[in-house]
Amino acid sequence: MIGRALNPQEESRIQTVRRTTSQFKACSLLSTDELLSSAVRLHGLSCRAVGGRYVEASEGRSAAAPSFRAFLSYSHADFAAAQRLHRKLERYRLPRHMRPAGGDGRIGTIFRDREDLAAATDLSASVRNALASSQALIVLCSPEARASQWVAREIALFRELHPDRPILAALIDGEPREAFPALLQDGCEPLAADLRKQGDGYRLGFLKVVAGVIGVPLDALVQRDSQRQIRRVMAVTGLACAIALVMAVMTAIALKARGEAQRQQAAAEGLIEFMLTDLQEDLAGTAGVAVMARVNQRALAYYEGQQSLTALSPDSLERRARVIGRLGEDAIFRKDYALARRNLSERARTTLSLLGDAPDDPERQFDHALSLNRLAVLSEAEGKAAQAEAELRQSWALLSGLRAWKSGDPEWRRATALVAGNLCAIDGLARAVDDSTLGKCRIAVELGERLAADDKVASRAPYDLVFNMMWHSVALEQAGRRDDAGSVRRKTLQLADRLASTHPDNRKIKSQRMEIYGYLASFEAPPVRRAMLTTALRIAQELTQLDPERADWRSNLDNFRKRLEE
Repeated sequence: MIGRALNPQEESRIQTVRRTTSQFKACSLLSTDELLSSAVRLHGLSCRAVGGRYVEASEGRSAAAPSFRAFLSYSHADFAAAQRLHRKLERYRLPRHMRPAGGDGRIGTIFRDREDLAAATDLSASVRNALASSQALIVLCSPEARASQWVAREIALFRELHPDRPILAALIDGEPREAFPALLQDGCEPLAADLRKQGDGYRLGFLKVVAGVIGVPLDALVQRDSQRQIRRVMAVTGLACAIALVMAVMTAIALKARGEAQRQQAAAEGLIEFMLTDLQEDLAGTAGVAVMARVNQRALAYYEGQQSLTALSPDSLERRARVIGRLGEDAIFRKDYALARRNLSERARTTLSLLGDAPDDPERQFDHALSLNRLAVLSEAEGKAAQAEAELRQSWALLSGLRAWKSGDPEWRRATALVAGNLCAIDGLARAVDDSTLGKCRIAVELGERLAADDKVASRAPYDLVFNMMWHSVALEQAGRRDDAGSVRRKTLQLADRLASTHPDNRKIKSQRMEIYGYLASFEAPPVRRAMLTTALRIAQELTQLDPERADWRSNLDNFRKRLEE
Protein backbone atom coordinates (compact mmCIF):
# COMPACT_ATOMS: atom_id res chain seq x y z
CA MET A 1 0.00 0.00 0.00
CA ILE A 2 1.31 3.43 -0.93
CA GLY A 3 0.87 6.18 1.72
CA ARG A 4 -0.48 5.89 5.25
CA ALA A 5 -3.61 3.76 5.88
CA LEU A 6 -6.62 5.60 7.26
CA ASN A 7 -7.42 5.38 10.95
CA PRO A 8 -10.92 4.17 12.04
CA GLN A 9 -12.32 7.72 12.30
CA GLU A 10 -11.15 8.62 8.79
CA GLU A 11 -12.42 5.27 7.47
CA SER A 12 -15.88 6.17 8.84
CA ARG A 13 -15.78 9.52 7.05
CA ILE A 14 -14.83 7.79 3.78
CA GLN A 15 -17.86 5.46 4.11
CA THR A 16 -20.10 8.53 4.54
CA VAL A 17 -18.59 10.00 1.37
CA ARG A 18 -19.21 6.81 -0.59
CA ARG A 19 -22.89 6.75 0.46
CA THR A 20 -23.26 10.42 -0.60
CA THR A 21 -21.60 9.71 -3.95
CA SER A 22 -23.89 6.78 -4.72
CA GLN A 23 -26.92 9.06 -4.32
CA PHE A 24 -25.61 11.46 -7.01
CA LYS A 25 -24.29 8.86 -9.46
CA ALA A 26 -27.65 8.10 -11.11
CA CYS A 27 -28.08 11.67 -12.46
CA SER A 28 -24.42 12.64 -13.01
CA LEU A 29 -22.35 12.92 -16.17
CA LEU A 30 -19.16 12.37 -14.12
CA SER A 31 -17.39 9.12 -13.30
CA THR A 32 -17.54 7.55 -9.85
CA ASP A 33 -13.91 8.47 -9.14
CA GLU A 34 -14.54 12.10 -10.15
CA LEU A 35 -17.63 12.38 -7.94
CA LEU A 36 -15.93 10.62 -5.07
CA SER A 37 -12.86 12.84 -5.32
CA SER A 38 -15.05 15.98 -5.16
CA ALA A 39 -17.13 14.61 -2.29
CA VAL A 40 -13.98 13.66 -0.34
CA ARG A 41 -12.74 17.24 -0.52
CA LEU A 42 -16.15 18.57 0.57
CA HIS A 43 -15.92 16.32 3.68
CA GLY A 44 -12.56 17.82 4.62
CA LEU A 45 -10.21 14.99 3.47
CA SER A 46 -7.14 15.32 1.29
CA CYS A 47 -6.69 11.90 -0.31
CA ARG A 48 -5.87 10.11 -3.56
CA ALA A 49 -7.01 6.78 -5.03
CA VAL A 50 -4.68 3.79 -4.71
CA GLY A 51 -5.72 0.24 -5.56
CA GLY A 52 -9.46 0.99 -5.32
CA ARG A 53 -9.14 2.77 -1.94
CA TYR A 54 -8.53 6.36 -0.89
CA VAL A 55 -5.49 7.09 1.24
CA GLU A 56 -4.12 10.36 2.61
CA ALA A 57 -2.00 12.04 -0.06
CA SER A 58 0.05 14.42 2.11
CA GLU A 59 -0.13 14.23 5.85
CA GLY A 60 -0.60 17.55 7.61
CA ARG A 61 -1.29 19.59 4.45
CA SER A 62 -4.17 22.12 4.94
CA ALA A 63 -3.84 24.88 2.34
CA ALA A 64 -7.09 26.86 2.24
CA ALA A 65 -8.85 26.68 -1.15
CA PRO A 66 -9.43 30.05 -2.80
CA SER A 67 -13.00 31.38 -2.89
CA PHE A 68 -14.45 32.58 -6.20
CA ARG A 69 -17.44 34.88 -6.72
CA ALA A 70 -18.35 32.88 -9.82
CA PHE A 71 -17.09 30.11 -12.09
CA LEU A 72 -17.12 30.95 -15.83
CA SER A 73 -17.90 27.83 -17.90
CA TYR A 74 -17.48 28.03 -21.67
CA SER A 75 -16.41 26.16 -24.78
CA HIS A 76 -12.87 27.02 -25.81
CA ALA A 77 -14.27 27.92 -29.23
CA ASP A 78 -15.73 30.95 -27.37
CA PHE A 79 -12.42 31.94 -25.76
CA ALA A 80 -12.52 35.59 -26.95
CA ALA A 81 -16.04 36.14 -25.61
CA ALA A 82 -15.15 34.48 -22.31
CA GLN A 83 -12.02 36.60 -21.95
CA ARG A 84 -13.97 39.80 -22.60
CA LEU A 85 -16.71 38.95 -20.09
CA HIS A 86 -14.16 37.82 -17.50
CA ARG A 87 -12.24 41.10 -17.70
CA LYS A 88 -15.38 43.24 -17.54
CA LEU A 89 -16.71 41.35 -14.51
CA GLU A 90 -13.47 41.65 -12.55
CA ARG A 91 -13.09 45.34 -13.42
CA TYR A 92 -16.71 46.29 -12.72
CA ARG A 93 -17.29 48.39 -9.60
CA LEU A 94 -20.61 48.42 -7.81
CA PRO A 95 -22.41 51.72 -7.07
CA ARG A 96 -21.26 53.15 -3.74
CA HIS A 97 -24.51 52.51 -1.91
CA MET A 98 -24.29 48.79 -2.76
CA ARG A 99 -20.71 48.27 -1.59
CA PRO A 100 -19.96 46.52 1.71
CA ALA A 101 -18.30 48.68 4.35
CA GLY A 102 -14.64 49.19 3.53
CA GLY A 103 -14.94 47.48 0.12
CA ASP A 104 -13.66 48.88 -3.18
CA GLY A 105 -16.84 47.88 -5.02
CA ARG A 106 -15.34 45.04 -7.05
CA ILE A 107 -17.45 41.91 -7.53
CA GLY A 108 -14.63 39.53 -6.59
CA THR A 109 -12.54 36.92 -8.35
CA ILE A 110 -14.12 35.14 -11.32
CA PHE A 111 -12.65 31.69 -12.12
CA ARG A 112 -11.76 31.07 -15.78
CA ASP A 113 -9.72 27.93 -16.34
CA ARG A 114 -7.24 29.08 -18.99
CA GLU A 115 -6.25 32.09 -16.88
CA ASP A 116 -6.55 30.63 -13.38
CA LEU A 117 -4.97 27.26 -14.17
CA ALA A 118 -1.77 28.47 -15.80
CA ALA A 119 0.35 26.74 -13.12
CA ALA A 120 -2.02 23.84 -12.34
CA THR A 121 -0.73 20.27 -12.59
CA ASP A 122 -4.10 18.54 -12.38
CA LEU A 123 -6.65 20.29 -14.61
CA SER A 124 -9.76 18.30 -13.61
CA ALA A 125 -8.98 18.40 -9.89
CA SER A 126 -8.42 22.17 -10.05
CA VAL A 127 -11.68 22.70 -11.88
CA ARG A 128 -13.58 20.68 -9.28
CA ASN A 129 -11.92 22.62 -6.47
CA ALA A 130 -12.91 25.89 -8.14
CA LEU A 131 -16.51 24.74 -8.64
CA ALA A 132 -16.70 23.70 -5.00
CA SER A 133 -15.59 27.15 -3.84
CA SER A 134 -17.64 29.26 -6.32
CA GLN A 135 -20.76 31.14 -5.25
CA ALA A 136 -22.37 31.08 -8.72
CA LEU A 137 -21.93 29.46 -12.14
CA ILE A 138 -21.93 31.55 -15.34
CA VAL A 139 -22.40 29.51 -18.53
CA LEU A 140 -21.53 31.16 -21.87
CA CYS A 141 -24.17 29.61 -24.13
CA SER A 142 -23.53 28.93 -27.82
CA PRO A 143 -23.92 25.93 -30.16
CA GLU A 144 -20.31 25.03 -29.34
CA ALA A 145 -20.98 25.18 -25.59
CA ARG A 146 -24.05 22.94 -26.02
CA ALA A 147 -21.85 20.34 -27.75
CA SER A 148 -19.07 20.54 -25.15
CA GLN A 149 -18.91 17.60 -22.71
CA TRP A 150 -16.77 19.67 -20.35
CA VAL A 151 -19.37 22.43 -20.06
CA ALA A 152 -22.02 19.78 -19.35
CA ARG A 153 -19.84 18.17 -16.67
CA GLU A 154 -19.17 21.51 -14.97
CA ILE A 155 -22.92 22.28 -14.87
CA ALA A 156 -23.72 18.83 -13.50
CA LEU A 157 -21.06 18.97 -10.78
CA PHE A 158 -22.00 22.52 -9.74
CA ARG A 159 -25.64 21.50 -9.35
CA GLU A 160 -24.66 18.52 -7.26
CA LEU A 161 -22.31 20.51 -5.05
CA HIS A 162 -24.51 23.61 -4.74
CA PRO A 163 -28.18 22.89 -5.54
CA ASP A 164 -29.16 26.20 -3.91
CA ARG A 165 -26.69 28.47 -5.75
CA PRO A 166 -27.56 30.33 -8.99
CA ILE A 167 -26.66 29.24 -12.52
CA LEU A 168 -26.58 32.20 -14.93
CA ALA A 169 -26.92 31.50 -18.67
CA ALA A 170 -25.31 34.19 -20.87
CA LEU A 171 -26.37 33.73 -24.52
CA ILE A 172 -23.66 34.88 -26.97
CA ASP A 173 -24.54 33.07 -30.20
CA GLY A 174 -27.41 31.13 -31.71
CA GLU A 175 -30.96 30.74 -30.48
CA PRO A 176 -31.63 29.48 -26.92
CA ARG A 177 -32.82 26.04 -28.04
CA GLU A 178 -29.64 25.38 -30.03
CA ALA A 179 -27.24 27.17 -27.65
CA PHE A 180 -28.33 26.20 -24.11
CA PRO A 181 -26.67 22.98 -22.86
CA ALA A 182 -29.11 20.14 -22.33
CA LEU A 183 -28.84 20.38 -18.54
CA LEU A 184 -30.16 23.95 -18.70
CA GLN A 185 -33.23 22.80 -20.62
CA ASP A 186 -34.31 20.06 -18.25
CA GLY A 187 -36.99 22.11 -16.46
CA CYS A 188 -34.65 23.95 -14.07
CA GLU A 189 -34.94 27.40 -15.62
CA PRO A 190 -31.60 29.29 -15.28
CA LEU A 191 -31.29 33.04 -14.88
CA ALA A 192 -30.59 34.21 -18.45
CA ALA A 193 -28.97 37.22 -20.10
CA ASP A 194 -28.94 37.72 -23.87
CA LEU A 195 -25.63 39.39 -24.85
CA ARG A 196 -26.42 39.33 -28.59
CA LYS A 197 -27.08 42.58 -30.47
CA GLN A 198 -30.57 41.39 -31.41
CA GLY A 199 -31.24 40.44 -27.77
CA ASP A 200 -30.63 42.53 -24.65
CA GLY A 201 -27.46 43.97 -26.18
CA TYR A 202 -24.09 43.60 -24.49
CA ARG A 203 -24.47 46.46 -22.02
CA LEU A 204 -27.86 45.42 -20.59
CA GLY A 205 -26.99 41.72 -20.80
CA PHE A 206 -23.78 42.33 -18.84
CA LEU A 207 -25.70 44.18 -16.12
CA LYS A 208 -28.11 41.22 -15.90
CA VAL A 209 -25.15 38.91 -15.28
CA VAL A 210 -23.78 41.25 -12.59
CA ALA A 211 -27.20 41.48 -10.93
CA GLY A 212 -27.49 37.69 -10.89
CA VAL A 213 -23.98 37.17 -9.48
CA ILE A 214 -24.31 39.65 -6.61
CA GLY A 215 -28.05 39.14 -6.04
CA VAL A 216 -29.39 42.69 -6.50
CA PRO A 217 -32.34 44.05 -8.57
CA LEU A 218 -31.42 44.77 -12.19
CA ASP A 219 -33.25 48.13 -12.12
CA ALA A 220 -30.87 49.44 -9.43
CA LEU A 221 -27.82 48.73 -11.61
CA VAL A 222 -29.46 50.13 -14.78
CA GLN A 223 -30.38 53.39 -13.03
CA ARG A 224 -26.87 53.81 -11.65
CA ASP A 225 -25.33 52.99 -15.01
CA SER A 226 -27.53 55.60 -16.72
CA GLN A 227 -26.45 58.19 -14.17
CA ARG A 228 -22.82 57.34 -14.81
CA GLN A 229 -23.38 57.89 -18.53
CA ILE A 230 -25.06 61.24 -17.84
CA ARG A 231 -22.12 62.37 -15.73
CA ARG A 232 -19.70 61.46 -18.51
CA VAL A 233 -21.74 63.37 -21.09
CA MET A 234 -21.99 66.38 -18.78
CA ALA A 235 -18.22 66.37 -18.34
CA VAL A 236 -17.66 66.25 -22.09
CA THR A 237 -20.24 69.00 -22.60
CA GLY A 238 -18.57 71.23 -20.02
CA LEU A 239 -15.24 70.73 -21.76
CA ALA A 240 -16.76 71.52 -25.16
CA CYS A 241 -18.38 74.71 -23.83
CA ALA A 242 -15.10 75.74 -22.26
CA ILE A 243 -13.30 75.19 -25.55
CA ALA A 244 -15.94 77.24 -27.38
CA LEU A 245 -15.51 80.09 -24.88
CA VAL A 246 -11.72 80.02 -25.16
CA MET A 247 -11.94 80.07 -28.92
CA ALA A 248 -14.30 83.06 -28.80
CA VAL A 249 -11.69 85.02 -26.77
CA MET A 250 -8.96 83.99 -29.19
CA THR A 251 -11.09 85.19 -32.10
CA ALA A 252 -11.33 88.67 -30.56
CA ILE A 253 -7.56 88.74 -30.18
CA ALA A 254 -6.53 87.13 -33.45
CA LEU A 255 -8.84 87.36 -36.48
CA LYS A 256 -6.86 84.61 -38.15
CA ALA A 257 -8.34 82.14 -35.65
CA ARG A 258 -11.92 83.05 -36.59
CA GLY A 259 -12.59 80.00 -38.75
CA GLU A 260 -11.31 77.60 -36.12
CA ALA A 261 -13.38 79.29 -33.43
CA GLN A 262 -16.53 78.88 -35.51
CA ARG A 263 -15.82 75.19 -35.95
CA GLN A 264 -15.34 74.78 -32.22
CA GLN A 265 -18.59 76.65 -31.55
CA ALA A 266 -20.45 74.45 -34.00
CA ALA A 267 -19.04 71.34 -32.29
CA ALA A 268 -20.19 72.57 -28.86
CA GLU A 269 -23.63 73.51 -30.13
CA GLY A 270 -23.94 70.20 -31.96
CA LEU A 271 -23.07 68.35 -28.77
CA ILE A 272 -25.63 70.36 -26.79
CA GLU A 273 -28.25 69.70 -29.46
CA PHE A 274 -27.42 65.98 -29.25
CA MET A 275 -27.90 66.12 -25.46
CA LEU A 276 -31.35 67.61 -25.84
CA THR A 277 -32.56 65.50 -28.77
CA ASP A 278 -31.15 62.03 -29.39
CA LEU A 279 -29.63 61.56 -25.92
CA GLN A 280 -32.78 62.74 -24.13
CA GLU A 281 -34.86 60.48 -26.36
CA ASP A 282 -32.74 57.51 -25.29
CA LEU A 283 -32.77 58.49 -21.60
CA ALA A 284 -36.44 59.45 -21.41
CA GLY A 285 -37.33 55.86 -20.50
CA THR A 286 -34.82 55.48 -17.65
CA ALA A 287 -33.64 58.85 -16.28
CA GLY A 288 -35.72 60.79 -13.75
CA VAL A 289 -36.85 64.42 -13.86
CA ALA A 290 -33.92 65.59 -11.73
CA VAL A 291 -31.34 64.11 -14.12
CA MET A 292 -32.99 65.57 -17.21
CA ALA A 293 -33.35 68.96 -15.51
CA ARG A 294 -29.58 69.12 -14.93
CA VAL A 295 -28.95 68.47 -18.62
CA ASN A 296 -31.44 71.21 -19.57
CA GLN A 297 -29.96 73.77 -17.16
CA ARG A 298 -26.47 73.24 -18.57
CA ALA A 299 -27.65 73.77 -22.14
CA LEU A 300 -29.82 76.79 -21.23
CA ALA A 301 -26.91 78.46 -19.43
CA TYR A 302 -24.81 78.16 -22.59
CA TYR A 303 -27.39 79.80 -24.86
CA GLU A 304 -28.49 82.49 -22.41
CA GLY A 305 -24.84 83.52 -22.18
CA GLN A 306 -24.85 84.61 -25.82
CA GLN A 307 -24.94 88.40 -25.69
CA SER A 308 -25.79 89.13 -29.31
CA LEU A 309 -27.61 87.02 -31.89
CA THR A 310 -26.81 89.28 -34.86
CA ALA A 311 -23.33 87.78 -35.21
CA LEU A 312 -24.65 84.20 -35.40
CA SER A 313 -24.80 82.47 -38.77
CA PRO A 314 -28.16 81.14 -40.07
CA ASP A 315 -27.04 77.58 -39.23
CA SER A 316 -26.28 78.60 -35.64
CA LEU A 317 -29.61 80.43 -35.36
CA GLU A 318 -31.48 77.36 -36.63
CA ARG A 319 -29.62 75.10 -34.18
CA ARG A 320 -30.30 77.54 -31.36
CA ALA A 321 -34.00 77.59 -32.24
CA ARG A 322 -34.16 73.78 -32.13
CA VAL A 323 -32.44 73.60 -28.74
CA ILE A 324 -34.53 76.41 -27.20
CA GLY A 325 -37.64 74.65 -28.50
CA ARG A 326 -36.64 71.36 -26.91
CA LEU A 327 -36.13 73.14 -23.58
CA GLY A 328 -39.64 74.52 -23.95
CA GLU A 329 -41.04 71.03 -24.49
CA ASP A 330 -39.37 69.78 -21.33
CA ALA A 331 -40.79 72.76 -19.42
CA ILE A 332 -44.29 71.70 -20.56
CA PHE A 333 -43.72 68.23 -19.09
CA ARG A 334 -42.75 69.85 -15.79
CA LYS A 335 -45.81 72.17 -16.07
CA ASP A 336 -43.55 75.23 -15.94
CA TYR A 337 -45.70 77.01 -18.53
CA ALA A 338 -44.09 80.44 -18.07
CA LEU A 339 -40.63 79.08 -18.99
CA ALA A 340 -42.14 77.01 -21.79
CA ARG A 341 -43.89 80.09 -23.25
CA ARG A 342 -40.65 82.10 -23.12
CA ASN A 343 -38.60 79.40 -24.86
CA LEU A 344 -41.16 78.38 -27.49
CA SER A 345 -41.99 82.00 -28.35
CA GLU A 346 -38.27 82.67 -28.82
CA ARG A 347 -38.06 79.68 -31.15
CA ALA A 348 -41.06 80.89 -33.17
CA ARG A 349 -39.61 84.43 -33.47
CA THR A 350 -36.31 83.00 -34.72
CA THR A 351 -37.85 80.67 -37.32
CA LEU A 352 -40.19 83.43 -38.54
CA SER A 353 -37.24 85.81 -38.94
CA LEU A 354 -35.28 83.19 -40.89
CA LEU A 355 -38.35 82.48 -43.05
CA GLY A 356 -38.65 86.21 -43.79
CA ASP A 357 -35.07 86.20 -45.13
CA ALA A 358 -35.81 83.23 -47.42
CA PRO A 359 -39.62 82.83 -47.83
CA ASP A 360 -39.31 80.19 -50.58
CA ASP A 361 -36.91 77.97 -48.64
CA PRO A 362 -38.79 74.69 -47.88
CA GLU A 363 -36.58 73.89 -44.86
CA ARG A 364 -37.39 77.24 -43.23
CA GLN A 365 -41.10 76.82 -43.95
CA PHE A 366 -40.93 73.41 -42.30
CA ASP A 367 -39.03 74.75 -39.25
CA HIS A 368 -41.60 77.47 -38.68
CA ALA A 369 -44.43 74.93 -39.02
CA LEU A 370 -42.76 72.98 -36.20
CA SER A 371 -42.57 76.14 -34.07
CA LEU A 372 -46.30 76.74 -34.51
CA ASN A 373 -47.11 73.12 -33.65
CA ARG A 374 -45.17 73.32 -30.38
CA LEU A 375 -46.82 76.62 -29.44
CA ALA A 376 -50.17 74.91 -30.05
CA VAL A 377 -49.24 72.06 -27.67
CA LEU A 378 -48.37 74.65 -25.01
CA SER A 379 -51.56 76.63 -25.59
CA GLU A 380 -53.61 73.44 -25.20
CA ALA A 381 -51.79 72.65 -21.93
CA GLU A 382 -52.55 76.18 -20.70
CA GLY A 383 -56.23 75.72 -21.47
CA LYS A 384 -56.21 78.12 -24.45
CA ALA A 385 -58.04 75.83 -26.86
CA ALA A 386 -58.92 78.49 -29.45
CA GLN A 387 -55.33 79.73 -29.65
CA ALA A 388 -54.03 76.16 -29.93
CA GLU A 389 -56.38 75.40 -32.81
CA ALA A 390 -55.37 78.59 -34.67
CA GLU A 391 -51.66 77.78 -34.32
CA LEU A 392 -52.18 74.20 -35.48
CA ARG A 393 -54.11 75.27 -38.55
CA GLN A 394 -51.34 77.75 -39.46
CA SER A 395 -48.82 74.93 -39.11
CA TRP A 396 -50.96 72.61 -41.25
CA ALA A 397 -51.23 75.27 -43.95
CA LEU A 398 -47.43 75.43 -44.26
CA LEU A 399 -47.09 71.63 -44.28
CA SER A 400 -49.91 71.25 -46.82
CA GLY A 401 -48.20 73.73 -49.12
CA LEU A 402 -45.07 71.61 -48.92
CA ARG A 403 -47.07 68.36 -49.28
CA ALA A 404 -44.84 67.20 -46.46
CA TRP A 405 -46.56 63.80 -46.11
CA LYS A 406 -45.07 62.83 -49.50
CA SER A 407 -41.53 63.74 -48.44
CA GLY A 408 -38.88 61.06 -48.16
CA ASP A 409 -37.45 62.79 -45.07
CA PRO A 410 -38.51 60.88 -41.92
CA GLU A 411 -38.41 64.09 -39.85
CA TRP A 412 -40.86 65.79 -42.21
CA ARG A 413 -43.16 62.78 -42.12
CA ARG A 414 -43.03 62.61 -38.35
CA ALA A 415 -43.82 66.33 -37.96
CA THR A 416 -46.70 66.05 -40.44
CA ALA A 417 -48.10 63.05 -38.56
CA LEU A 418 -47.90 65.00 -35.28
CA VAL A 419 -49.71 68.08 -36.63
CA ALA A 420 -52.35 65.98 -38.41
CA GLY A 421 -52.81 63.92 -35.25
CA ASN A 422 -53.18 67.05 -33.10
CA LEU A 423 -55.84 68.50 -35.42
CA CYS A 424 -57.59 65.13 -35.37
CA ALA A 425 -57.57 65.28 -31.56
CA ILE A 426 -58.88 68.86 -31.43
CA ASP A 427 -61.78 68.12 -33.77
CA GLY A 428 -62.56 64.92 -31.88
CA LEU A 429 -62.61 66.68 -28.53
CA ALA A 430 -64.73 69.52 -29.94
CA ARG A 431 -67.16 67.00 -31.48
CA ALA A 432 -66.66 68.78 -34.80
CA VAL A 433 -65.60 65.82 -36.89
CA ASP A 434 -66.11 65.91 -40.67
CA ASP A 435 -64.51 64.21 -43.68
CA SER A 436 -61.59 66.65 -43.54
CA THR A 437 -60.93 65.64 -39.94
CA LEU A 438 -61.04 61.93 -40.70
CA GLY A 439 -58.66 62.55 -43.62
CA LYS A 440 -56.11 64.13 -41.26
CA CYS A 441 -56.56 61.24 -38.83
CA ARG A 442 -55.83 58.73 -41.59
CA ILE A 443 -52.74 60.65 -42.70
CA ALA A 444 -51.45 60.68 -39.12
CA VAL A 445 -51.96 56.92 -38.69
CA GLU A 446 -50.66 55.87 -42.12
CA LEU A 447 -47.52 58.01 -41.80
CA GLY A 448 -47.06 56.75 -38.27
CA GLU A 449 -47.23 53.10 -39.35
CA ARG A 450 -44.55 53.63 -42.02
CA LEU A 451 -42.32 55.53 -39.61
CA ALA A 452 -42.75 52.98 -36.83
CA ALA A 453 -41.74 50.15 -39.15
CA ASP A 454 -38.32 51.79 -39.71
CA ASP A 455 -37.73 53.37 -36.30
CA LYS A 456 -35.76 51.19 -33.86
CA VAL A 457 -36.38 53.61 -30.98
CA ALA A 458 -39.74 52.66 -29.48
CA SER A 459 -40.17 56.03 -27.75
CA ARG A 460 -40.25 57.93 -31.07
CA ALA A 461 -42.39 56.87 -34.05
CA PRO A 462 -44.09 53.84 -32.38
CA TYR A 463 -44.90 56.04 -29.38
CA ASP A 464 -46.45 58.75 -31.60
CA LEU A 465 -48.41 56.14 -33.55
CA VAL A 466 -50.21 54.93 -30.41
CA PHE A 467 -51.55 58.41 -29.66
CA ASN A 468 -52.54 59.04 -33.29
CA MET A 469 -54.48 55.76 -33.34
CA MET A 470 -56.21 56.73 -30.09
CA TRP A 471 -57.39 60.07 -31.53
CA HIS A 472 -58.47 58.37 -34.74
CA SER A 473 -60.72 56.08 -32.67
CA VAL A 474 -62.16 59.13 -30.86
CA ALA A 475 -62.88 60.89 -34.17
CA LEU A 476 -64.61 57.80 -35.56
CA GLU A 477 -66.71 57.61 -32.38
CA GLN A 478 -67.79 61.25 -32.79
CA ALA A 479 -68.61 60.62 -36.45
CA GLY A 480 -71.02 57.86 -35.40
CA ARG A 481 -68.89 55.02 -36.76
CA ARG A 482 -68.80 53.10 -33.50
CA ASP A 483 -67.86 49.70 -34.89
CA ASP A 484 -64.85 51.20 -36.68
CA ALA A 485 -64.01 53.18 -33.54
CA GLY A 486 -64.10 50.04 -31.36
CA SER A 487 -61.84 48.19 -33.81
CA VAL A 488 -59.24 51.00 -33.84
CA ARG A 489 -59.52 51.29 -30.04
CA ARG A 490 -58.65 47.61 -29.59
CA LYS A 491 -55.67 47.91 -31.95
CA THR A 492 -54.48 50.94 -29.99
CA LEU A 493 -54.58 49.07 -26.69
CA GLN A 494 -52.84 46.06 -28.24
CA LEU A 495 -50.00 48.22 -29.59
CA ALA A 496 -49.61 50.03 -26.24
CA ASP A 497 -49.49 46.65 -24.44
CA ARG A 498 -46.93 45.27 -26.90
CA LEU A 499 -44.61 48.27 -26.57
CA ALA A 500 -44.84 48.15 -22.76
CA SER A 501 -44.12 44.42 -22.60
CA THR A 502 -41.19 44.73 -25.02
CA HIS A 503 -39.71 47.70 -23.13
CA PRO A 504 -40.72 47.13 -19.48
CA ASP A 505 -38.12 49.56 -18.09
CA ASN A 506 -39.02 52.47 -20.39
CA ARG A 507 -40.94 54.96 -18.26
CA LYS A 508 -42.10 57.05 -21.22
CA ILE A 509 -43.81 54.06 -22.83
CA LYS A 510 -45.22 52.90 -19.50
CA SER A 511 -46.63 56.41 -18.92
CA GLN A 512 -48.25 56.36 -22.36
CA ARG A 513 -49.95 53.03 -21.62
CA MET A 514 -51.34 54.55 -18.42
CA GLU A 515 -52.78 57.53 -20.34
CA ILE A 516 -54.25 55.36 -23.11
CA TYR A 517 -56.05 53.04 -20.69
CA GLY A 518 -57.27 55.97 -18.58
CA TYR A 519 -58.65 57.98 -21.51
CA LEU A 520 -60.17 55.19 -23.64
CA ALA A 521 -61.93 53.72 -20.59
CA SER A 522 -64.56 56.46 -21.01
CA PHE A 523 -65.80 54.85 -24.24
CA GLU A 524 -66.36 51.38 -22.78
CA ALA A 525 -69.19 49.75 -20.84
CA PRO A 526 -68.95 49.99 -17.01
CA PRO A 527 -67.32 46.57 -16.32
CA VAL A 528 -64.64 47.10 -18.97
CA ARG A 529 -64.26 50.76 -17.93
CA ARG A 530 -63.54 49.75 -14.31
CA ALA A 531 -60.97 47.14 -15.40
CA MET A 532 -59.17 49.67 -17.63
CA LEU A 533 -59.15 52.34 -14.92
CA THR A 534 -57.77 49.81 -12.45
CA THR A 535 -54.94 49.05 -14.88
CA ALA A 536 -54.24 52.76 -15.35
CA LEU A 537 -54.22 53.31 -11.58
CA ARG A 538 -51.74 50.47 -11.02
CA ILE A 539 -49.35 51.88 -13.65
CA ALA A 540 -49.66 55.37 -12.13
CA GLN A 541 -48.72 53.97 -8.71
CA GLU A 542 -45.65 52.22 -10.16
CA LEU A 543 -44.49 55.36 -11.98
CA THR A 544 -45.01 57.63 -8.98
CA GLN A 545 -42.88 55.32 -6.85
CA LEU A 546 -40.11 55.41 -9.48
CA ASP A 547 -40.09 59.22 -9.73
CA PRO A 548 -42.19 61.13 -7.17
CA GLU A 549 -41.13 64.46 -8.75
CA ARG A 550 -43.29 63.95 -11.85
CA ALA A 551 -46.31 66.20 -11.22
CA ASP A 552 -48.28 64.80 -14.19
CA TRP A 553 -48.01 61.24 -12.84
CA ARG A 554 -49.21 62.32 -9.40
CA SER A 555 -52.12 64.19 -11.01
CA ASN A 556 -53.11 61.12 -13.04
CA LEU A 557 -52.94 58.97 -9.91
CA ASP A 558 -55.45 61.22 -8.12
CA ASN A 559 -57.68 61.39 -11.20
CA PHE A 560 -57.92 57.61 -11.60
CA ARG A 561 -58.74 57.15 -7.91
CA LYS A 562 -61.60 59.66 -8.12
CA ARG A 563 -63.00 58.09 -11.28
CA LEU A 564 -62.95 54.63 -9.71
CA GLU A 565 -64.74 55.97 -6.62
CA GLU A 566 -67.43 57.43 -8.88
